[in-house]
Amino acid sequence: MRIPTLVFGAIVLWFLINAHHLSQCQEVRPASQDIDVVTYDPQVKDVRAIAVGDAHAWVLGKDSLAAIDADTNHIATVRLEEFKEYGYSHLSLAVGGGSAWIYGIAHRVGGIHRIDVKTGKCVATVPFEKLKGNVYLRYGLGSVWAIHSYQGTLIKVDPATDRVSATIELGKGFWLPIQIASGSLFTVGMETGMAKRIDPDSNDVAEQFVVAGPQQNGLLTMPIKGGLYAFSAFAESLWIADIKLNGAYKLSRIDLRSHLPLAKLQIDGSYGAPEFWNGSVWVSTTGNRATDHLITEIDAHTNQVVRQFSLSEELKHAPFSARDSEPAILLADQHGLWAFTGGIPFVYSHFLVRRLQARP
Repeated sequence: MRIPTLVFGAIVLWFLINAHHLSQCQEVRPASQDIDVVTYDPQVKDVRAIAVGDAHAWVLGKDSLAAIDADTNHIATVRLEEFKEYGYSHLSLAVGGGSAWIYGIAHRVGGIHRIDVKTGKCVATVPFEKLKGNVYLRYGLGSVWAIHSYQGTLIKVDPATDRVSATIELGKGFWLPIQIASGSLFTVGMETGMAKRIDPDSNDVAEQFVVAGPQQNGLLTMPIKGGLYAFSAFAESLWIADIKLNGAYKLSRIDLRSHLPLAKLQIDGSYGAPEFWNGSVWVSTTGNRATDHLITEIDAHTNQVVRQFSLSEELKHAPFSARDSEPAILLADQHGLWAFTGGIPFVYSHFLVRRLQARP
């Protein structure tokens, strides 16, 4: 008997939120003089999804969309029609090509909705039939990509026509959100450890290869050995995070050409997929009452942990109830490393966005 992935994911998240212990890999140190941390309060109620794109960070609420300009630090918010979850999927957001793309229900139609980011108006809708499992959106390589996680279908939408231009079958099995590297698309089985590379020109699965073993999520094995995968693709590598229910976090670097592991390291108490920024790999890590939550920096050349530091030094001596309830969700672009804290959906604590920027 297998535990449903969504239920297990909730258990993992609960554990990570409440496992207030430090990783043993490095001592905690403040951000050094090479990094500034800028904090933003987008004041979006009922946060549903986040994204980075078009030189902004984006925060989607139930009926609003906030854009944080990385160059000016200005926050602009537009009103939207109310978006609701569609079927089994949460709302999903991607931004690119001058538009925001939202998966959900609006004006009684379920599918991908194209939003004018200046007015908040829906300018086009690509209708989808209701399917099981989450749908994750990604903008890249000139197209919008929607992966039906459980259904195992990757749908390509042409922004020039606002129509589906290709449908790629991956096979059922809880696939992770699409990542883009070296001109290709990648996804990994959340439980299987099977990676697939998709050619965006031929719209076919070009190759598949094993990056990790199947998770042991049976009824009896789950409490001890069960887990889920998360991953990112960058710098000619796949970085695979093996996240266990007991708090263990193992990170493997897989070469995209040979498909062989280049390095492995353990950063217990960490959370989510790694991100690449400023020549380093960054991982969100659970802290404790003294430090608040942390981020961990990994040297992309040596594959070794460099340091850990708190994202919220200004809250270091504040009551724990005033701090962020969940570890940060990290997203990176050429303008910085963005850290979203407060929980999605936003429930208990104040939702904040922080941007790490390198000093000259």
